[in-house]
Amino acid sequence: MKTKAPAARTPAEDVQEIDEADLPETDEEYERVYVVVRKKSAAADPGGEEQTTGAADEPTDDTEDAGEAPREKPRRFTRKAAATSAPRIPEVAPEVWAASLASGPFGKRSRRKTIAVRVLTIVPAVALVAVTALLCVVWQQKGDLSADARRQRDLAASARRVADVFFNWDYQHMAQSFAAKYPLLTKAAADAIRPTADTLTSYFTTNKVSSRATVTGVYPGAVKRGAANVMVVINTKVTTGKTVQANSGATVALSMKLVSGKWLAGNITLLSQGVESATDENGKPVSGGTGSSGLPGAVPSARPSR
Repeated sequence: MKTKAPAARTPAEDVQEIDEADLPETDEEYERVYVVVRKKSAAADPGGEEQTTGAADEPTDDTEDAGEAPREKPRRFTRKAAATSAPRIPEVAPEVWAASLASGPFGKRSRRKTIAVRVLTIVPAVALVAVTALLCVVWQQKGDLSADARRQRDLAASARRVADVFFNWDYQHMAQSFAAKYPLLTKAAADAIRPTADTLTSYFTTNKVSSRATVTGVYPGAVKRGAANVMVVINTKVTTGKTVQANSGATVALSMKLVSGKWLAGNITLLSQGVESATDENGKPVSGGTGSSGLPGAVPSARPSR
């Protein structure tokens, strides 16, 4: 006895059958939507046949007489029909997904591009930080140079003032002259010349000795531990009741010390008398002269006597 082979199943039969009794009563809504869509399609195609709501009409005898094939009754648009006609999503092997991701926005090229973008972002930032640090160092060095230059200017100005006060005096105002000298000296230097004030005042007043000096150059040295040496070049003219003694280019050394933010003189030493000349009141040269003893009465010293 021959047995029939099972008939091939159609795609519609492969779909899991859905019992319409289990579905909610919303199939009528799907059917109404389907009919409305058919109406809109017929309106868009005037040559076509118009579809009506409700169930499709049975073919008439005229169509049968004309030999035309009967029109197929439209199927109800139900969830079962939608599930049957829905396309299946093909299964993709993992290797295919891996290859797609490797060539996509998360692949090696994308990572390389991301690294390049990061490098292009980080390098300018690092360069900016380096330039900023360099500018800070330069600014600090410039500030240090400015501070050193300002300190040198203060030192030179203080030394010039000391030379002006010490080598300019009038025998008629010796008290004021010594009073102006003390604030420019350190305590040790002021204490050293204070005992000689009366002797010098008596000598200058008796001989009518006055001095006029002009500072022509100030050369400050390096500052070390708040102390520095300064060379000052001056031109002096010392007058007495009988003679005029001139010293051109005399050089004195001032030992300056920074005390409470002020440069004070600790010692004044004559290094060179310069070019010396002596005349009488009428300008006639006088033999000899008193210049051999140096600049008279204006060289204080803070060094202790031996």
